[in-house]
Amino acid sequence: MRPLHEIPTPPDTDTYDRPRGMYLLCLAGILAIAWDLHLAFTAEFHPEERWFSMFMLISSGVSAYSLSGMYLGKKWAAFTYPTVVFVNQIAWLMTEEWTSTGMILPAIVSLMGLWYSKDMK
Repeated sequence: MRPLHEIPTPPDTDTYDRPRGMYLLCLAGILAIAWDLHLAFTAEFHPEERWFSMFMLISSGVSAYSLSGMYLGKKWAAFTYPTVVFVNQIAWLMTEEWTSTGMILPAIVSLMGLWYSKDMK
């Protein structure tokens, strides 16, 4: 019987070589989702905008699912997350609470996901 250090191991062909920045961007994205939920449920909105809290709850769930998919290297997540970001920005515009700084982090995560989508499975 051969010693353990001489036994060849099969190459791991089913891995995704995640860019180092993806760790930080996905973590920052999750923190941004938590902040959005905080804003949606603590802010005083007009009575006609009661739909916004429920929208943010659903949108944050889809965003978190997409970010976890992007972290795992799933190609569908690289296209789902920018779509959710676009819809979120429209919702923030409708409530007149939109700021350009609220677009910076989602835009960076979306562009990075789209850039590396060709390497995802």
